Amino acid sequence: MVKKPSEKEEKYMETKKATIKREDANTYLVLEVGEAPLQIILTDDNPNNVEMVFNPSLRKSRKHH
Repeated sequence: MVKKPSEKEEKYMETKKATIKREDANTYLVLEVGEAPLQIILTDDNPNNVEMVFNPSLRKSRKHH
């Protein structure tokens, strides 16, 4: 069951495009945000790498609100 977002969530929520990119050695989640897409390696078991990609995008997103 999918929960419908609240009015507040809809007001501040922004939808972005995400795709999965598969290569021989790695699989990536590619987030289409801003001018340069962000790639998060899904096949790497290193949370620091995810943070290095994801945290700057969160900071940038917060500046726009």
